[in-house]
Amino acid sequence: MKHAQRNTFGAMLLVMAFSMLWSAALVNAEVTEIRSQIVSTSTEFVEGVPGSTDESIEEYPGTSSQLPIESLSGLGNFEGSSEGEFGARGIATFRDPSLSAVANPGEWGVEADCFSLDPSISYEVMSQITEERDIVFTKADLASGSNTGSGSDSQNPSEQSSDDVAVLGNVFVSGGVLLWTDDSNSDLSDVDVEMIVIVTQVGGSSETANQELFRATVNVDGSADGTIALSTQGGVFAISDGPGMLLASNIGGIDDVVGQLDATGNVHLVVLPGQVISYGYKAQPDDPFTLEAKVLCRVNNRAGGTGVAAVFGRPFRSLSAVIAPKISEESAALAQSAMNRTIEESTVPNLVETPVTRGCGAIGVCMPLMLLCGLAASRRR
Repeated sequence: MKHAQRNTFGAMLLVMAFSMLWSAALVNAEVTEIRSQIVSTSTEFVEGVPGSTDESIEEYPGTSSQLPIESLSGLGNFEGSSEGEFGARGIATFRDPSLSAVANPGEWGVEADCFSLDPSISYEVMSQITEERDIVFTKADLASGSNTGSGSDSQNPSEQSSDDVAVLGNVFVSGGVLLWTDDSNSDLSDVDVEMIVIVTQVGGSSETANQELFRATVNVDGSADGTIALSTQGGVFAISDGPGMLLASNIGGIDDVVGQLDATGNVHLVVLPGQVISYGYKAQPDDPFTLEAKVLCRVNNRAGGTGVAAVFGRPFRSLSAVIAPKISEESAALAQSAMNRTIEESTVPNLVETPVTRGCGAIGVCMPLMLLCGLAASRRR
């Protein structure tokens, strides 16, 4: 683990964590090697001037030959008590995707959290993951076109040309954000979030060699009147509204917690339900190449009276610490559980049939998302 003091750009308190969970395994192909680097960085700003920075870097199989690996950065008071006045934490985790027996391998998990009641202190938190997979298909692999395993890539014979064979990959998405301000009229014009996910094919001789295959973005931009604007590209679906979205969790006592959050000042929630986004590329028999996936999350804030917790690809671990200064610790813990359940139990029916697409399944699987949409419509201000 590496820790360093350095200067970084921008002031950041609004924290969002974003992780892309892509194809778990290439059925009928050989993944010859997997490499990963995970980085978490937390920087404190005092009156807009960068001060302390804590950075954690882990590499597989560099700093560790065993999975999972985790990077953790942190500054300030992040104990999760009501006495805390400011703090920041970044977390990135990489797990062995080959051990997964389900469609979503859950290999990447990123969380970024911070808050500040001090009018002079703000934070920047950035979490990022790079994963590389060395891959080779045999002629038999590409001729089979019958991949049925979890998270597999599959051939589409109708798109073949020359020695190239079309292959389908999948990106798994889920996550959430909770942002609070202690004044309903707080200026959020300096608060912004940018998340970028990119998959690139490196090397090989196919038509798509050394090309970007997939890009998705999520942006959250604060406004002077205290509202936020949510925008997405690349097929990502997200919902933004107030604390009432937590009612979808059906956790006992959540009504009271929603009331406390409503009284806090201004609370915004963003939910990215579980969803699968497909992308295509070309491969040739016995022609090694690398799939490289990069995830970057960068956020900026205003100092004082603001807190944000965000995750992508994992349950919240520290959301309760972010909101404990504004509501009771017991209620903060309940809010964290409710947010995790709301994310985990919501889903988006896949629009394109792929080897991992199971559609909506039983009607009950879709109900949490439908309930979320209903709450967003009924409580929209």
